[in-house]
Amino acid sequence: MTEQLNQSNNAKVLLPAQPTFLLELVDMLVTMVSDSVKIVVISQSSHSVVEYANINLEYLNVKLQEKIYNAENPLSIDKLFKAGRLHIYPSILEYLNSKKANSGG
Repeated sequence: MTEQLNQSNNAKVLLPAQPTFLLELVDMLVTMVSDSVKIVVISQSSHSVVEYANINLEYLNVKLQEKIYNAENPLSIDKLFKAGRLHIYPSILEYLNSKKANSGG
């Protein structure tokens, strides 16, 4: 599956997930897909989850906690936002509106 995602110019995957698993899911996707693949999350609470995880590191899974002890940034989310690879929208309507705005229509 990841080969197909990496080779497609416009691949989209819908993954229903609880907001509490967002960080682990994004962390796994980042290591499995190429840098050209954008990750879009549609959830009303995802921004809150990201903010909470940045201030409360106990919330992270063991793998991400180990990064802290090795002086690594446990969350690559900030890098993904800056690179334009991760986008979070509170609703499908807001996502669709952003797509219209970006396409000029």
